[in-house]
Amino acid sequence: VHDLDEKVFASMQVFRGQSYATLKKTIAIVLWIVLSIVVAVVLACEYNDGSFFGQCKKGEYECSTGSECIWEGFVCNGVKDCKDESDEGADAGCDYAAANYCPSDKFQCVEDGSCIDLSKRCDGNLDCEEGSDEGRSQN
Repeated sequence: VHDLDEKVFASMQVFRGQSYATLKKTIAIVLWIVLSIVVAVVLACEYNDGSFFGQCKKGEYECSTGSECIWEGFVCNGVKDCKDESDEGADAGCDYAAANYCPSDKFQCVEDGSCIDLSKRCDGNLDCEEGSDEGRSQN
């Protein structure tokens, strides 16, 4: 009976040793995965690649929705690059008169260079100070 107890005890120790080794390997793999994720997050922040966190990189413009970034050079260029079109107009701080430029869906007043909606051109109301939106044509 004593020999049987020793054999059962010995077989349990072997089983415990194997399961402990498996547990150690599992813990090591989990720690390696966690460490890899932490390093990736730290490096993303260090190099201003914040897009993972919903932030735009340096040199990019964040559209109003907050879920889209475009290159700053595309802001106020007359082309609506953001899906919400926030890169053009007052939301983006565009001053088309200073740039002497209006987007294709706007009319540029001759005297001050301001932009008005095309629908306001030739509508019977003077929307430009000098009245260039009524009676004058601009190519």
